[in-house]
Amino acid sequence: MRVEVEDIPSRGRVVAYGLDDPSLVAPVALALEATPTELSGELRLKRDGTGVRAFVRGRARVELPCARCGEPVDLVVEVDTRLGYRPTAEAPASGEVELSADDLDEGFFDGTGLEIGDILAEAFALAAPDRVTCAAAQGGISCELGRTETPADDVVGHPAFAVLRQLGKDRS
Repeated sequence: MRVEVEDIPSRGRVVAYGLDDPSLVAPVALALEATPTELSGELRLKRDGTGVRAFVRGRARVELPCARCGEPVDLVVEVDTRLGYRPTAEAPASGEVELSADDLDEGFFDGTGLEIGDILAEAFALAAPDRVTCAAAQGGISCELGRTETPADDVVGHPAFAVLRQLGKDRS
């Protein structure tokens, strides 16, 4: 979904999003590396001189494998952020550019319109954890604490490698 800057009223424009719009689910799925089973929120666009400010609030739920133990993790990513976009004509010249903390939330667009999917993908990618682990899931527990079966004589090494040990046993 594309929104033309000239079509954004002075009071701003609100775009609600959810699972019912596949054109907005796909970019969030790309950002989170899994198709969301839950997605809801709203995006508010407001003109800011020649640029646009995007205020994104929302929630997505995906299932991903734990990076440590391989078990499925029910991950909830909540977004409440502000992103700014400036026309590419205002982009810094090529070469080395020193950025301030305020510059890190700025992006660029063609000067005429913005893709809502791109804004959502950026917001959810920035809000997602760098590495998905059992402990990263909301209300989750760490891999070490999540083990219920611990054969005392058979445990060697870190519990996160239990999946690999089990694969070795299955092949024998």
